[in-house]
Amino acid sequence: MGEPLTVEGVTKRFGDMVAVDAVDLHIEPGPLTGIIGPNGAGKTTLVHLLTGHLQPDAGRIRLGNRDVTRLEPHDRVRKGLSRTFQVVDIFTGLTVFQNVQMARITRAGGNLRFFRRAAPEHADEVERALNEVGLWEFRERKGEQLSHGQQRRLELAITLATEPELCFLDEPTSGVSPHERDQMVELIRDLAGQRHTTFVLIEHDMELIFDLCERVVVMHRGAVLADGTPADIRENDEVKEIYLGEEA
Repeated sequence: MGEPLTVEGVTKRFGDMVAVDAVDLHIEPGPLTGIIGPNGAGKTTLVHLLTGHLQPDAGRIRLGNRDVTRLEPHDRVRKGLSRTFQVVDIFTGLTVFQNVQMARITRAGGNLRFFRRAAPEHADEVERALNEVGLWEFRERKGEQLSHGQQRRLELAITLATEPELCFLDEPTSGVSPHERDQMVELIRDLAGQRHTTFVLIEHDMELIFDLCERVVVMHRGAVLADGTPADIRENDEVKEIYLGEEA
């Protein structure tokens, strides 16, 4: 199932603003974890730090026994730490197949200069990833021809093609229709049950987190306010006061 991710005192400042404030966090392989909190709570900044898109001002990040604090994003991907983004991050001018193939070649340490000439390269792995998200029949379409929900699934297939041990999904249902949202929820549930990948969801959709996740981490002003089961979080008075309202 992979190795645990350990976060020790991770801090990030932007000028006088402390975006992430001495966060300690331990994510064991297996259970679906959700990170919630309103805009400005520090959720996405924390994910940027954990996946190498930002460097912390203090603290340490370990994947198993390996210190990955200063590794570049592509090096973390090769160690099994991957992510999706709030804004869909695909190559809209390439086909669905090529998008996933590029990720697979990169994960394998290959050269992308000639990937267009090497259509069969990693074809089995690409087919598997696209079948997992239900996009194999659209493999010859360009990314720009997909619906927003399909683009979300393509981004997930790109991530799966890197064979992640731990995968952060940053608002995976953002901007999709209600029907596509339901499809994405079921897809994540299925993947979590079938794959040897630990998924961590970052979401504003509280009910989605409570429905899907076994563990919920609540952030407030850059720090971890609460950490527990969905039932624990629903009953936490401080969480209800700050985030969820008395009806939560």
